[in-house]
Amino acid sequence: VIADTLATMMPYKAAQLRARSPATASEVRKFREQLEKLLRPFFEPDGETVSVVPHPVPVDGWVAFDITTTAVARAGHDETVTRIAAELADDEGASRLFLELGPGLLRVAIRNQYRYLTPSRARLCALDALRGHGRVFPMQSAE
Repeated sequence: VIADTLATMMPYKAAQLRARSPATASEVRKFREQLEKLLRPFFEPDGETVSVVPHPVPVDGWVAFDITTTAVARAGHDETVTRIAAELADDEGASRLFLELGPGLLRVAIRNQYRYLTPSRARLCALDALRGHGRVFPMQSAE
C-alpha cells in the first residue's frame, strides 16, 4: 500500500503523470493475477476454482475482467451492456464498476489508469467483489 501510494499520490508532476498513465500490459496482467490470487481462498473450501479472465471492452480507456467459478459455465453476453455501463461511468467520473451478468459471472471494468490497477487496488477490488457482489456466485448444494 505504501509503495502504491508513493507511486501514485505524491504531489509531484512525475507521480501524477504516472498515476494517470494507462497501465502497461504487464501491469494489467499482474493486477488480474493478484485479484485471482486474493479471491481463490474464498472458493477453494467449496472445491471450486475461481478464474479472472481478461475481457475486451468496447470503450477506450477501460479494462475489464470476468470473474467466474467452476460451478458455472461461461456464456456469451451482450456487449451493449458493458459499453453503455462504461460510457455512463465515464460521464459520472467512476473509476470502477461491477456488472452482475447472471449466476456465476461478475464483470469488473476499471478505468485504465495505473493508479486504479496497482496491487493494493486489486485487494480492494477483491473485497468489494466479495462483499457487494458475492451473491452472484451460486453455492454448491450439499448432497
